[in-house]
Amino acid sequence: MTAPSSEWRLKTPGGIPFKYVSMEGSASYEQSVVDVVILVETSRYMDLLLELYPISVNFGTSQIPSVGLQLAGVPGLLTKDVTFRSHDDGLPIDPFDFDSMADQQTYHPIIEVTVTYEANYTAPDPNDPTTYLEVTGASATSVFTVSGSGKMRWQLDNGATEDNSDPSVPGVIIDTRKEWSFKWPRLNYLYFWNVLKPALDFHEGKVNSTAFRMMTNAPPETILLASYNYSQSFDWLSTFFAGVVTSQPSAVTVEIKVIEKNARWKGEVRGHNHFYRPGEGWQRLLVDGVNPAYESSDLNLIFGV
Repeated sequence: MTAPSSEWRLKTPGGIPFKYVSMEGSASYEQSVVDVVILVETSRYMDLLLELYPISVNFGTSQIPSVGLQLAGVPGLLTKDVTFRSHDDGLPIDPFDFDSMADQQTYHPIIEVTVTYEANYTAPDPNDPTTYLEVTGASATSVFTVSGSGKMRWQLDNGATEDNSDPSVPGVIIDTRKEWSFKWPRLNYLYFWNVLKPALDFHEGKVNSTAFRMMTNAPPETILLASYNYSQSFDWLSTFFAGVVTSQPSAVTVEIKVIEKNARWKGEVRGHNHFYRPGEGWQRLLVDGVNPAYESSDLNLIFGV
């Protein structure tokens, strides 16, 4: 006979009383899995799911996607799967109140829940905007031709120099770039439309005015916010809890793309507002005599860092 839930001494972080039943698991270099079996009141099953699969939350200007609840004492293990059944095989359960008109004794008031936790190799830090962030990068090159310059000289093996008489030299310049993608899964829908999207629209097409911390303090004007992608996923979490905790639509995935340019010239880094000038090398261009080609802004504000 199970004691009333009011006598259960254990509670979840959200205050849901539960009774611990058993635990088993396995571990290897590649994976770690733990199954925890607990008892909760059938009427609290929905509340438990909300704890195990929490809604996305905001921390200042940082948006933290929803992920599974951590296993107590093991921050690297997060909720993966949840299964449930009646604690009494002789009585059915109705955790979703399908049969709301049934007699009080029809369904068992206690439900047995098995929570499977699996390894998450990066322990989540809700105050770190890189939490659950996916970063990918790829190098790219741009090739363009330039005419020769009267300032060009050839340096011979003995160190001496002589005039260049060939106007086609050097002919081809390779401008190397790196394309980076920052992707967050399951962002809060309202956060995206009300906070993140306006910020992205403001900074899009601009270069960083300060050291860009998300890329090891990349120097000013070396990072260009090129574009961003948005997709909305109608998953079971958003549908299941619609109207229970929030009326917001389903979560979204946002991918921000930036282009890095750090040409080296005379021992200095030259960014997006520097262009190759024949006979002079990489120089900063003021397109109207006053302003550079790209406006600058503090891109760190997008990531809340």
